[in-house]
Amino acid sequence: EDLSDTDLIICYLLPRSLAKYKKKFEKELKKGSRIISYAFSIKGLEPKKVIAKEKGISKIILYEI
Repeated sequence: EDLSDTDLIICYLLPRSLAKYKKKFEKELKKGSRIISYAFSIKGLEPKKVIAKEKGISKIILYEI
């Protein structure tokens, strides 16, 4: 699927899957697009914000392209 018109991606994926999508995100998402990942970071991308683990909910990592 082409992501060029997308401005928000929500991921509930394991690190291996996130690594596969990283290149696609960087290539197709326009500047200012946001990525939200539950529990796992996307290696090689700098998070804009990390919401700490709290009351049984894993951390949430926010990225902006």
